[in-house]
Amino acid sequence: MVATSKERSHGYRQRVVEAWEEEKAARKFDVSLEGGFLPDHCVQRLPLAYEPWERILDDLPHLNRTGQLFRSIERLRCIDVDDLEEAQLKRAYIVLCMLLHSYVNGPTVSWERLREHESEESSHAAQDANYVRHPSVPAQISTPLVDVSTKLGLPPVLTAAIDLWNWKLKRNEQGRSSVEALETISSMTGTSTESFFHLIPCAIQARLGPLVAAMFYAPCFILSHISKDDKGGEEAAGVAVREAGQLLEDLRDALQDCKSMMKQLSELVHADVFFHVYRPLLTGFWPDGVLLKTSEEGEEGTGDDEGVWSRAKGPSAGQSAVFIMIDLFLGVRHEVLMSDFQREVVEEYLPRKHREFMKKFEEEVKVHGGIRQAAERAKTRLLPHAQDLSDRYNDCVRSLQAFRRVHLSFASSYLQATATGTGATEFQVLLREAIVATSTEQGGGGGGGGGG
Repeated sequence: MVATSKERSHGYRQRVVEAWEEEKAARKFDVSLEGGFLPDHCVQRLPLAYEPWERILDDLPHLNRTGQLFRSIERLRCIDVDDLEEAQLKRAYIVLCMLLHSYVNGPTVSWERLREHESEESSHAAQDANYVRHPSVPAQISTPLVDVSTKLGLPPVLTAAIDLWNWKLKRNEQGRSSVEALETISSMTGTSTESFFHLIPCAIQARLGPLVAAMFYAPCFILSHISKDDKGGEEAAGVAVREAGQLLEDLRDALQDCKSMMKQLSELVHADVFFHVYRPLLTGFWPDGVLLKTSEEGEEGTGDDEGVWSRAKGPSAGQSAVFIMIDLFLGVRHEVLMSDFQREVVEEYLPRKHREFMKKFEEEVKVHGGIRQAAERAKTRLLPHAQDLSDRYNDCVRSLQAFRRVHLSFASSYLQATATGTGATEFQVLLREAIVATSTEQGGGGGGGGGG
């Protein structure tokens, strides 16, 4: 009896589930079977002891627009974070990073721009005359932030983790892979532009989430059977070719959906508000740095030994682990600039557990090969359905390329007045390089499919 594609796919998924549970991968890597790098839910509010932070977050858009944030933060006391569980640490990271970026970057924002787009009374409130950029951040927020960041393995700066840890489902909504079903928990500006700028990547993560574990085990469970020259393993190799083809088809469909979601950015994110209001808030601290004070003494006379200098870059879409993973899975070979950028992301800007997950996956690909090598090997071995595998590989690569073209179009039009993105990267150069590298992989070992 010949198994259908759905039956073959179900068989592989079952092996993935069993291996995932046996390895306790969800706890080990903080990656879920259904959501991938996205948690099943986010902590929406910290315990009562941290209510002083949460109350400021509740009013943060108004405090930012009126320049009153400094006073609110100066009235805080240092709160210890040792009692927080992992999910709560993620919430604390978002809370403290929002306070950090608002404190440092808020005075550089053209808040008056919101008057042209909103009728809220808060957008017309007068600015505090002392609302100017500070070169250092008080210990009330910097000390717990450094502690929280260290526990999570992140730098003390906003990263793409904000796309993962600052969402909730709207009432009566079930799925997360729709932007309309999501809303942000906290905001620095109170604008829909800020919300959708993060909710769209969040929905994209949700759509790709179920494929993360499948890609993770593919090198060992599927591709190894195609790559090794085992005369007695022809049947296993044939099954593996079909399973690999189904996985590529699933990934292609997901990437096409992601492209449609990415197109919503230009509809839901207001270019002027993003460029003049929200983007400046996201800016990191490279290269000049900012002093995160760890002493509650006065501003004057604070030395380097009383604080931590942060020169970390701000968040960017390129910090997404799932797309770095897709590149590894497909065998996309980037030039030096993009390759170095992705290496920096994995080493410095992913949560520690996600970093360990990515390094483990990279090791598996090095040992067993990626899907591109498997497609080439299937043709060399004259395995059944080898051409179909090559065609599906090319379809998948084209879908990834199309997604990146939409991303480049958005970034170019919304950041046309600057050479660098929110993460201090030469974003247009990086994205164009990624598109070229993705296009180069089309062919799947000599099969059909061209550039474009």
